[in-house]
Amino acid sequence: QTSHEYMQEWVRDSCPTYLHAHLEGAALAQPACTCGGSGPMFRCQECVGLPQYCRTCCRKRHRDTPLHQIEAWNGLHWQPSAQWQVGTLICLGHGGHACPQYLMSREELEEQVLRLTGMDGTDCTPLANDATCGAKPPPGTLGQDLIMTVVHTNGFHHLPVYQCLCPSAEGKDIQLLRMGLYPATSSEPQTAFTIQQLKHFHLNKVHAHISVETYCDLLRRTTNPTFPTEAPDRKRELTRAWQQWNHMTNLKHNGFGITSAPTKPGRGGTALYCPACPQPGINLPVDWETSGPGWKYWRYLTVDGNFVLNHIKFDGEEDIVWLTDGAGHVVSKEKLDNHLKKCSDTHEIPTCVRHRATLDKNKVKKGYDITGLVAVCCARHGCFAPGSAVDLQKGERQVNVDLAVSEAAETTNSSSTPGTRIAYDIGCQYCINFRQRMKDGPYSGITEKMEVQFLIGLFHVHGHKEECLARYASTFCPGTGVASGEILESLWSTLNGAADMTRNMTLAHRAETLDACMADSNWRKLQSMVGWLNRQHKLAVEGAAESAEAFNELNSTASPDQIKKWTSQMTEANAKRKKNIKAMDVYNPVTKKVQSRAAVQDKLMKSARKAKQVPEAIEWISLGIEIQEQQIELKAYIRGGLKGSKTTRGDPIKKHQVQIEIKRAALLRRIMDFSEMARRIWPDFDFEATKMLRSTERDMCVCEGDECQCGLASIEVPEEKKEVDEEDELISIPSSLEDIPAEWSLFTTAEGQLRVAQANEALLAICTGVARKSYEYRRNRKLATGKRDRTRTYDAINAIEATMRTDIKRYDQARWALSRLGLLTQYPHLKELTREDTKAVTAVYSPNARGQRDVALSWIWTVNMDHDTLAEEFVEELYRVSWIRACSRRDRWAEELIMVVSEMEWFVRYCLYHRAQASGWAESGLTAGHTSYAHRQSSMWHRLAVYAQLSFVKESGVHVPVIAQ
Repeated sequence: QTSHEYMQEWVRDSCPTYLHAHLEGAALAQPACTCGGSGPMFRCQECVGLPQYCRTCCRKRHRDTPLHQIEAWNGLHWQPSAQWQVGTLICLGHGGHACPQYLMSREELEEQVLRLTGMDGTDCTPLANDATCGAKPPPGTLGQDLIMTVVHTNGFHHLPVYQCLCPSAEGKDIQLLRMGLYPATSSEPQTAFTIQQLKHFHLNKVHAHISVETYCDLLRRTTNPTFPTEAPDRKRELTRAWQQWNHMTNLKHNGFGITSAPTKPGRGGTALYCPACPQPGINLPVDWETSGPGWKYWRYLTVDGNFVLNHIKFDGEEDIVWLTDGAGHVVSKEKLDNHLKKCSDTHEIPTCVRHRATLDKNKVKKGYDITGLVAVCCARHGCFAPGSAVDLQKGERQVNVDLAVSEAAETTNSSSTPGTRIAYDIGCQYCINFRQRMKDGPYSGITEKMEVQFLIGLFHVHGHKEECLARYASTFCPGTGVASGEILESLWSTLNGAADMTRNMTLAHRAETLDACMADSNWRKLQSMVGWLNRQHKLAVEGAAESAEAFNELNSTASPDQIKKWTSQMTEANAKRKKNIKAMDVYNPVTKKVQSRAAVQDKLMKSARKAKQVPEAIEWISLGIEIQEQQIELKAYIRGGLKGSKTTRGDPIKKHQVQIEIKRAALLRRIMDFSEMARRIWPDFDFEATKMLRSTERDMCVCEGDECQCGLASIEVPEEKKEVDEEDELISIPSSLEDIPAEWSLFTTAEGQLRVAQANEALLAICTGVARKSYEYRRNRKLATGKRDRTRTYDAINAIEATMRTDIKRYDQARWALSRLGLLTQYPHLKELTREDTKAVTAVYSPNARGQRDVALSWIWTVNMDHDTLAEEFVEELYRVSWIRACSRRDRWAEELIMVVSEMEWFVRYCLYHRAQASGWAESGLTAGHTSYAHRQSSMWHRLAVYAQLSFVKESGVHVPVIAQ
């Protein structure tokens, strides 16, 4: 059954019965206690079965559980009560018995509490008019120092606490600690928190990012659902107690305080690094330097900035106390301040596109002393590097990033590995003077002998110049596997939940909270690492097989001379990339580039600015063209339906419809931005009253042979819709207006230049599609003329032709706009496309075919290429690049499989290393308790190692050559 079916069944059959049984439980189940005693009845809300007792039995049953919530029967209903009302108290020391100094037994103290507070009677009705129902004993009855507020996961409790008064007794705070209660202050504490409650708050803080304000509000509502404001407010005390308890927990988890060794941790001393990354001396075998390929031992880091985790500036930060200053993941305040005094940011001329990280690096956010955070983590598994998170005072300045990278390299012991790879969104710009900055500044983490490679994450690299893809994408860097280098983005999406609660904290509390959140993130990574490695092993096996098959198919059509030449190009490029990254340009096609629309827009905006005109109008026109192209793509997606869908779960039709609505919503947002920009530029122009024209659209068949195999011939023309969807919305740029205002002559010219660029880009894309189709037919020539059987090549050709049809619509739209603007005659080379122009080049896929001498190449091959460049050469060049990239993909997946198997071993070794470390603590424990805790830690790491080893064999069939005994 599904969840919906279970719910329907419950509503139909169980809801009335459940409700009836639940309401029956609100009655007094028995008139008197089973002991025969008289007086008011009480029941416990937390004991199983909701048992009902007399006052004496309730007190006796809860001597060991004094923090249970209880209720009292007032003759009509159950009303909230409190444990002190039945005489419950807490005795410190002496195993829960009363200290002899009181000259009274525990039972006598309990009776005294009842007598002094007036609760030894039989009537509970006086408390009915109290908003708290007697949550706290009446003032002056027991003495102010005797009543303590104890905070538990189920709310606030007020109980008499009798401390030990023996001459040799420890302080009240230590006595409370030994009872599992953490004192809010070390002298005369009046509030204490249970260890369970501190653990509960810690998980809510680091996992759910619940602030102390919200958490205390929840406790107050739990304590008194009707009058929560009558419950105590202990936000300040809980904040302080959590900071102290969290610091102590970090210390004991890492062995500090267990032995006589110093208890002050060093930089990153309380942070655990990635268990599956290679760490010499921790999780690698002794002979690792001579076993296996060296590339798998490289340190692979990724760095990124975050501008959500900012901090509002306020006074009063001078006297704050730093507990984990630099011992966790955040760089110490003193180190950062000294670093910024000694080093300054360098100004460098951008060599790539103008990224936000470089443009806004000196941007100040008013009212904030911290604008964000830059952090470093391992690129494969997403574990934060110890002691390397650096606060940003402005934008993403290199001086801050340099410190983060250097600290991460040092705390992860990168110098002991063969080299370090660093993935960064703007790695192409950041690496330019990196070595010189490391040499000139106080950066001990990056040495001159250390080999460093810079990469760009696979998501961001596509926003760079074309050259950056081959130079910095991990896909073309041997030894990286298939890690994207973008894993920090997913960590930010989780950690950003802490932004609201850290924004107004003190700087120390903020750093400790971020340390705790990052430590929790790393711990959860460790907990899920075994499952991730098993899943990744399965993906690696499949990916290695699939990529090898795809490469072999492509390789089978290449000549031995081509294979030898291209292999040599790859080998030479990778050998030279260390000294000259431009050597990787061989991975890119050597073809003439058309002037992109973005370049034309940039040129037009600069000209408009110089002429004192409105550059935003150029941006507005360009946005309109982009929206029109997005509309074309959405229509193609809608018409494509579920072709090629790999959906196996749920309803694929509904999922496709959901995706359509998501795309429509995104398109609507852009249309609204476009309209708002238009009103801002031309506030007096009435766009709604202006008649607009729709461009002509055609779905041109691009199949080979005489028979249409794409199905376009059978597609019916859709009926005209009553409501216009976003993909059919008319976009009011100059070419779409029936009457173009005369004063818009400048903008019509601008649109014309943008449309020419659009047409040239579309033609180049069509040429690329024809080229790709040509060498796909080279694999299976019969697909060019016969009926297509369902093969990998069949799917590839269908995908290529679908893209080509979209590019043809882009080209047609550009020609239509140029015609509307009266500019088409100025560009005679932009001819009308026919089906013949999109056919594959026979000379490529069937070189020996008859009649090629008389076959003229389409005009599309002469528009964007040198006149001496033949279509065959263009296709051959794309074929070369495709071969190289397919080879790279195969190699990365093969590396991934090797890496995952190695990481399985490293994970087990990591756990065994920490098991041995904890066992060493046990041998030197200060007391039996210290030794016991060390053994507990050792046992935990042992179980993690055994679980991993067994799981790797069961799920992946991988036998780790390490025995966890």
